[in-house]
Amino acid sequence: MARKEIKHRQVIVIGAGPAGAACAQRLAEDGVDVLMIERRSIIGNPAQCGECIPNWGEVVGTFSNLEEHKWLYDYFQFPERLKLHNLDNMRVFLPSGKAFHFELDAFAGHRLHFRWIPLR
Repeated sequence: MARKEIKHRQVIVIGAGPAGAACAQRLAEDGVDVLMIERRSIIGNPAQCGECIPNWGEVVGTFSNLEEHKWLYDYFQFPERLKLHNLDNMRVFLPSGKAFHFELDAFAGHRLHFRWIPLR
């Protein structure tokens, strides 16, 4: 029986969603040998969330010290064609019935449309 050669990678990213894909791309751009593994044949389908995507203002308003990371800023410059409509507020309901309402700076988009964004 022939022995299979084991291929080694520096990094393996599990999941090709927005975070996994961005992570794998960023590592590859820096010369890291990366393998991304996704179990679905069509990435992002079915949708796994409400498809609420934060604009850069929401990101830096939520997480401190991100303004200095230009590469991250670049990831949040989405083409207008992906923005189905703006989201300026959200209401979240807990299983207990309690609700929270807050303002936000985001947009709704369909995840399947993101596969057509050219790699940076």
